[in-house]
Amino acid sequence: MSSKLAAVVGSALIAGGLLTGLAAPASAAGPCGSGYGLLTSYPIKSGDELRAYLDVYYSSSSGKNCAVTRATKFAGTPHSMGVGMSRSGSTWVSDSSENYAYYAGPVYVSARGSCIDLWANDGWASLQLNKVHCG
Repeated sequence: MSSKLAAVVGSALIAGGLLTGLAAPASAAGPCGSGYGLLTSYPIKSGDELRAYLDVYYSSSSGKNCAVTRATKFAGTPHSMGVGMSRSGSTWVSDSSENYAYYAGPVYVSARGSCIDLWANDGWASLQLNKVHCG
């Protein structure tokens, strides 16, 4: 094999390996674990300033919803964050602390065939949603 052909083949193998290394494996789990798909991300704002997102996930196999508050503005700096969720009208499941740097949660609720209520905060910015993701 000529050195020019070997260089092309070697470059292709390296590039292919790098591209494969950058792709997430099909079995990669998000913040809620494997089997959960993202339903939506709600922005949490203080005025016009984006502070965080409330991410809501669902697993069709388990019938559970999962929620996480994900910091944007102060990501990496410990600060007050929280997330809560309930099957509408039921007991809240929550996670909050003064010392979260990246996210609060995850919290889980079984709500197949029902609506959920959600709350999230990032510092002084907060969001509450009632009777969403009904199904």
